[in-house]
Amino acid sequence: MVLQREPNNQLALEKMSIIRLNSGDDKGASALMEKLVKLHPDRQDYNTVLRDVKKRVAEVNQAGK
Repeated sequence: MVLQREPNNQLALEKMSIIRLNSGDDKGASALMEKLVKLHPDRQDYNTVLRDVKKRVAEVNQAGK
């Protein structure tokens, strides 16, 4: 609900990313992390998580082919 009212809310984006990662929704987490990186490019931790999630998504896509 917070993201509906405040789509750029940093804390809500972080928490939702964690929830999606923990539930196995790497693609959904990746989209949220991309938004966080755009909003906060100085945060190296966001960049690191995004890179790791994209790597996992690519590995899953490769395994599925």
